[in-house]
Amino acid sequence: KDSVVIGIQARISSQRLPRKALMPIKETTILGATIIRCLASELRTYVLTSNQVEDDLIENESKKYKVSGVLRGSLANVLSRYQNLEKETKAKYIIRVTADNPFTDTLGIINLANQTLNNNYLYLRNLEEDLPIGYHSELFNSKELYKPYNNNDLAKEHVTYSIKKNVKISYAESLNYGFNKINLKALECSIDNMSDYLK
Repeated sequence: KDSVVIGIQARISSQRLPRKALMPIKETTILGATIIRCLASELRTYVLTSNQVEDDLIENESKKYKVSGVLRGSLANVLSRYQNLEKETKAKYIIRVTADNPFTDTLGIINLANQTLNNNYLYLRNLEEDLPIGYHSELFNSKELYKPYNNNDLAKEHVTYSIKKNVKISYAESLNYGFNKINLKALECSIDNMSDYLK
């Protein structure tokens, strides 16, 4: 548990659906549901948001739950927020989660963490056919955050884009949930716009 941490990136200023992280899902919010799923893994969980005043709302919502911390940094440079997480925790591996995936799979997170015990992965994810879109998380070696190929504008916004382009992508052992293609499509739950939220 000391070598793996979870970083949930969240902000208020979503372009397609502003303030979506705080939109309600039953007794919680989209962000709250994501946090609950991550905390259930029993890994240290941090929320990474910006230092903009509007994201005080993200910090306040996060502190309703037993997160290990809320780290704040650049709005535009998401990569730097993950670098701050590495500096804060000294974790060898980071599991990246986005706050618009309130059904992020807890067992999927645990599966990624367990697979690192006897391996030295640079980038690891669950099999595409194991989980619907919106349930996935991804794990990477924190040293990759500082590689020269990661020093570009695309990487600053899309944290693992350059990592996936430059290292071997590894896949964790199957969770054996038994989804078929129809199930996977029907259960897609990443929230980008109002129709996704209503679904």
